[in-house]
Amino acid sequence: MDLRDIRFRFLLFIRKRYGIIITIIVAIFILSMPQPQPLEFAGKTIVLSLAGKRMLALLASLVVIFITEALPIGTTVGIVYAWIVFFGILPDGQAAKLFSHDAAWFLVGALMIAQVLIKYGIHKRILFLIMKVVGSKTKYISLGIITFCALSAAFIAGHTIAALMLPIGLALIHVNGGFKSAPNLSKLFLFSIAFGCSIGGVGTLAFGCYCLKYLGQS
Repeated sequence: MDLRDIRFRFLLFIRKRYGIIITIIVAIFILSMPQPQPLEFAGKTIVLSLAGKRMLALLASLVVIFITEALPIGTTVGIVYAWIVFFGILPDGQAAKLFSHDAAWFLVGALMIAQVLIKYGIHKRILFLIMKVVGSKTKYISLGIITFCALSAAFIAGHTIAALMLPIGLALIHVNGGFKSAPNLSKLFLFSIAFGCSIGGVGTLAFGCYCLKYLGQS
């Protein structure tokens, strides 16, 4: 373990500890703020209830946790559940049902499909196919990843494509020396996956039906 690696681990440790402290300060600050006055917007009166203020404090705390990486993802899920129950925002049964919503099971199913494809090496075949078509230059690989993600996400859930392509991006980053050696290149590959899936989402049948419904209402 060299000096640079020790320094990186030390800064990560300090950042996580500071992240927890900042999270607690942000939550206490929002909870201690006086109840805001009702606002008039577009002819409607908007009132922030006490439960709404507590949920706003939770949202701000989660943003700090995600930015500083102070806690693992699994821990934040427990924090959300404990927060909702402790402050009486929802009863225990209703709070538990939030984690079994259709959207949550949709994400679980998408990740399960991606895991099966990764298990049988489909992601490696996709990478070889992309490089066979576009070549080995960085900009062409990035363009190939965006194109594949965009075309695939128009027919398959974008979450599945993102989870499938993530090992490819990590492998490309590892080949080039890791994130610390090539941070800009790492960001390029990861953003290529994200932007490609976002672009492909516009071509989904659900998005088209939503646009037609919105145009019909207008």
